[in-house]
Amino acid sequence: MIGKVELIVDGINISGQLHLPEGRAPYPTVGVCYGIPAHCSESGDNGGYPLLAERICQEGFAVFIFNFRRTGDSGGNLDLSGWVKDLGGVIDYLITLPEAVRSGLSLLGFSGGVAVSLYMWHRGIAGYRVWRSVPAQRNLALSMTLTGRHRS
Repeated sequence: MIGKVELIVDGINISGQLHLPEGRAPYPTVGVCYGIPAHCSESGDNGGYPLLAERICQEGFAVFIFNFRRTGDSGGNLDLSGWVKDLGGVIDYLITLPEAVRSGLSLLGFSGGVAVSLYMWHRGIAGYRVWRSVPAQRNLALSMTLTGRHRS
């Protein structure tokens, strides 16, 4: 199941999609943190992240993909310090989902998404037990999903 999600962070709309696998909840959950785009697209084109989410979801994970502020369908201005707030809002949302295993929250980051997630982890802003930020190309992430190496 795929559901559109709109979060409000600092009065700014943050657009995302929640992908839920078949089977019984709760599920381990992955938040996918996009990288800094080459340009700020108004079209919401996100370069294949929905496909990545679907593949991870097929492995039994709930997956949340979202656009940081001023990317895709999200509002606001391109601001990395604002991205920290956006990710905080996403984490707050994910840890309250009845479908999510709170202790099973992981982050999969690309480019600027890795930087933001590692910053939050280092500063102790996030309060959960499992954190993984993977600076990788989507092909590597798909490969890891298919081989099961993401479960280490």
